[in-house]
Amino acid sequence: MSILPRATHSCDDVIDTVKYPLGFRARRGLNWFVIGLLYASFYMCRYNFRFATPGLVRDFGFSTFQITGMLSAWSIAYGTGQLINGLLADRIGGKIAMLIGAAGTIIINLIFGFASFAGTFSIFAAIWLMNGYLQSFGTPGMVKMNAACFRRTERGTFTGIFGFMIQLGQFAINNLAPVILAGFTIGAWVVAKDDWHWLFAFRR
Repeated sequence: MSILPRATHSCDDVIDTVKYPLGFRARRGLNWFVIGLLYASFYMCRYNFRFATPGLVRDFGFSTFQITGMLSAWSIAYGTGQLINGLLADRIGGKIAMLIGAAGTIIINLIFGFASFAGTFSIFAAIWLMNGYLQSFGTPGMVKMNAACFRRTERGTFTGIFGFMIQLGQFAINNLAPVILAGFTIGAWVVAKDDWHWLFAFRR
């Protein structure tokens, strides 16, 4: 009876010793830059809600309970979507997952900005719930596209950049939203003070 020798190297160990082809790192960096900015924009289209809250309360009389209800709907949809879309991204690929999430998030934010024609809690909550689900395509798509581009020994760097993109999106909206809400005029383009609609969409 023979005993097979125990493997001393894993597949990851072998991959870590393979040299990258010429130009791979530059191409990977460009990919990270473009996809990273796209991923950061997901957070801009998420945290804009917090700056719109005073306007929603003023214009529609929403209570604190209703505002937190909208946020709860978003969170439930986002968490559920992470479970579903992680599996879905494995089947359809990271690029398609990111495209669905990005396009859907843009469209749903535009709809939210124009939803004041109805102004009911149920409509705003339903729209923001859809935003939560569509946003949940972002992380699975991002990881699916980029994880294969990094060796096991580089995945800490991958995680660090991933976290930086999150903070970049929050930093952008935290600085852009107050400028929008302060109001400004550029030629024929006039944005009134405290007009929360512009955080989501052009009004007219």
